Amino acid sequence: MEQIISNLISNSIKYNDKEKVKIEIGLTERTKEILLTIKDNGIGIAKEDYEKVFSFFTTLGKKDRFENNGTGIGLSTVQKMVHKLDGRIELESEIGKGSTFTLYFKK
Repeated sequence: MEQIISNLISNSIKYNDKEKVKIEIGLTERTKEILLTIKDNGIGIAKEDYEKVFSFFTTLGKKDRFENNGTGIGLSTVQKMVHKLDGRIELESEIGKGSTFTLYFKK
């Protein structure tokens, strides 16, 4: 869990204009799953790129704007670890408005 959270927070800060990240932990009302939400107000991800961000060696973003785009293994690793823990990960994002990654785990 530590590595999952660390990778998501690191990405949120890396691609964020204002360097503000909101983290929420709670339970879903209906299924009582544990949920963890990490939200930023950064550059955002286009809907057509949602699947790409979870592929190995894929980096998105403007290379001239961000010095360290990384290797492209962080989110793919996060997704694999979440699935190993019998959880799921969802992404909501809008270009110019930021991204929200929500993790769901059974209690």
